[in-house]
Amino acid sequence: MSPRDVSLAFRQAFNAQSTEEGVICLVTITHPDMQPPLYLTNAGANVESRGNTFLFCPFEANIVEESPDRPPQAKFRLANVDRRLVEVLRSFTAPCNITVELVRISDPDTVEAAWTDFLLKEVQYDAIVIEGVLTLEGIFREPEISWTFSPSYFPGLF
Repeated sequence: MSPRDVSLAFRQAFNAQSTEEGVICLVTITHPDMQPPLYLTNAGANVESRGNTFLFCPFEANIVEESPDRPPQAKFRLANVDRRLVEVLRSFTAPCNITVELVRISDPDTVEAAWTDFLLKEVQYDAIVIEGVLTLEGIFREPEISWTFSPSYFPGLF
C-alpha cells in the first residue's frame, strides 16, 4: 500500500483546520524471539484494531537528515512506562522490526497508510525514555537494474 493511496475521508480529516475526525498512529514491534508482537499507539487511550489491542504509550519519530551514503533514518522515542519494555529490548541480539500505520479514529480497522520493514537499531534507554534509530536498510540491498546493457538487449547503444 502506498502512503498516498488514502481515502477521501482520511485526506479531509488530515487536512482540516478543525474536525471531529482524528488520525492516529499505530506501531507494531515484532521480533522472532518475541511472541506476541507489541502493539502501541499514541492516541491517548488503548485502541482496538483488526482484533489487536494497541496499548497507549507516548512515542514520536523524527526524521534525521538524509545522507547519500546511508539508508533513510528517523529517531524513535518511546516513553519508558513499563520496565518490561527494557527487559525485552535488552534480550535481543538482532534489531526489532517496526511497522507504522495511520488509521482514522472512527474506523481503526482500515489502515489508510502503512510503512513496513523498519529496523529499530542503536537502542538506548534510561528511566524515562527509550530511544533508537529507525532505518530501512533493505533499500540498499535491492538491485538497481535487472538488465545488462549489452548489444543483444540494447542494440541502439552500440
